[in-house]
Amino acid sequence: MSTFLQKNSKKIFWVSIITAALLSYGFLISQVSIGIDDEAYGNYFGNNSLAAQGRVGYILIRFLADIYKFTPVWRETLGVLVFIGVVVLLTHLLRNSSNGRFSTAAATVSATVTLSFPLLAERFLFSECVFSTPFQWLLCASGLGCLLAAHRERGRRRVGWLLGAVAALSVAMLFEKTVVAACMTMAFQIAIVTQMNPEGPYYQKCAKLFQLLAMLLATFAAGYVLSSVGTSLLRMFVGVSDSGYVDRYMKYDWSSPLMSLAWTLKTVAERLLSGFQTNEAFRTFLIALVLFFAAGIALAVQRKNPWLGLCAAAYCVLPFAPYIVTANPDLPTRILDYWALWTGFAAAAAFAFLHALVKSPRTQTVLGYAAMFLCVLCVLRQSYAMTQLFYVDYRKYEQDVNRMQQIVNDLQLEVGAELDKPVLFIGCMSESEYVLTDEVAGSSIFGWDRKWSPESELSSGRIYDFFAQHGYTLRSPAGLAATGEAYREFQETVRIRATELSNWPENGYLREYPEYILVRLGPPLYEIYTLSRDEFLEKFDDSTASVEGDFWCEGDNSMVCGGWYAFLGENSWGANLSLVLLNEEEDCQYVVAATQVDRADINEYLDDGYDYTQSGFSMSFNLSGITPGNYQLGVLLQNGQRSRVILQNNAYCVW
Repeated sequence: MSTFLQKNSKKIFWVSIITAALLSYGFLISQVSIGIDDEAYGNYFGNNSLAAQGRVGYILIRFLADIYKFTPVWRETLGVLVFIGVVVLLTHLLRNSSNGRFSTAAATVSATVTLSFPLLAERFLFSECVFSTPFQWLLCASGLGCLLAAHRERGRRRVGWLLGAVAALSVAMLFEKTVVAACMTMAFQIAIVTQMNPEGPYYQKCAKLFQLLAMLLATFAAGYVLSSVGTSLLRMFVGVSDSGYVDRYMKYDWSSPLMSLAWTLKTVAERLLSGFQTNEAFRTFLIALVLFFAAGIALAVQRKNPWLGLCAAAYCVLPFAPYIVTANPDLPTRILDYWALWTGFAAAAAFAFLHALVKSPRTQTVLGYAAMFLCVLCVLRQSYAMTQLFYVDYRKYEQDVNRMQQIVNDLQLEVGAELDKPVLFIGCMSESEYVLTDEVAGSSIFGWDRKWSPESELSSGRIYDFFAQHGYTLRSPAGLAATGEAYREFQETVRIRATELSNWPENGYLREYPEYILVRLGPPLYEIYTLSRDEFLEKFDDSTASVEGDFWCEGDNSMVCGGWYAFLGENSWGANLSLVLLNEEEDCQYVVAATQVDRADINEYLDDGYDYTQSGFSMSFNLSGITPGNYQLGVLLQNGQRSRVILQNNAYCVW
């Protein structure tokens, strides 16, 4: 068996790569879905957002080869092929740098674990990244290959290779400066495998290692300068300035930077450990981290090679570099996609280190079979996680298409087939219980970008573009383009009118007004009732309903509150909880939507045989859109035809 594996190792390598790619990306390629990302609707390219963010390589790709006009299946297939090209090129560099000590078996582990690493899935949900992200990595690997060639050469030939390395890295950084993390990961991988080859030119050679490091840093610096100049020129050409997109991720408290960093790393460690049970990417990452560090240090001690130990320790710090630079534990996972490169190599290097540590051929054989089994298991679990995510994204797309079709049909029944009157959307649809929610896949197109703040709730550009993609052209009301006080008045009128409508898909969720057709997709962030305090209580307060619960709040011109309330003696299924701000002096009462929180503990507390799980709520709300004044707080509990306002002792001043 071992003879067969050794004889056919190259064939097994290619079969393994193709199998891992098909398992991980097969569903994505076979099912067409247009997600909710910015590029799908021209948001990035239409208003030069990418240029403002400094991510100009995406624009260059669009200009030179309009890859985004391709149908999704071709675009995604090309992205997968480029990812395969990255792992193959990197494998070639690693094997050459180690003079074959980084075996084909180790290369197979590295390539398959990398290709199936679940964090890569998000890049395929954002179509501007499908081709661009692997292309950046391909440029980085090519640049490092040029740098190694330059270090071997002399004279003019060295200059040519150096220029090639600078060109490759500068173009890669035109896409995103964060590509430096991926490039440094590859560089450390090459440095580590050079210490596995005692006959190699870099094995424990301090001078040569530092010379190569100096060339790498100089190449990085030149690439950074060139990419920054290119970014500035493009910004001048399109007439935009730096958007501050990157700066907003910096969270250092400069009065106590070490405390900021310590808290960040502590938070990240806690999340990794808690995600070990449920997150396939975190599980693989942590196992690879522990095995790599232990085996690397053990081999460094056995061979008395401090450089190997130093490189292994530094490599273990690389995954946390973005957190160290920003002191921000809430970085989006797309910034961490280079963990795929890191984890694949760490798993393979751990296997190679262990193989070098043991001397018994029998033990080495057993170790090889164990590594093969674990690699297959890892790829199967990771590809399952990726396919599940792609399936969720596809289901959400199909769900949004069906919802769109129903809205179009109802609009045509309301105003006729022409749909020549502007259409305005308010509120966010609730997520379907039949489509699993996922942190990365995001929400429905009917909620994306609109549920974060009252100011953006009426912004429906993605919805209009989604309809247009499917052949339905809707016009937006002129009031959306207003600014200042004019927009505030427009928004308040919409919120008052929204109280007259039901939530989609109930009857009466849309209505025609003189200026536009208003469509209420779901509960708005807040509603305005032009009623007196007593009239409002009379409308919603059913005094015969027995209620129990708890409430807490805090804030200064912003509201953070939570708690639970439920009608006693009935299940809380479908209950809706909102915050109420009651004004005795004005005929203007506010109902602010809250987020439902599961409270299974209430079942034990009441212990009367009913299910009160859906009785909890929480909310964080900026009160800047609320008319200044003194308000009494309350909680509005609704379930079917029953409602009750539970008044609180809290008085709140909005200024």
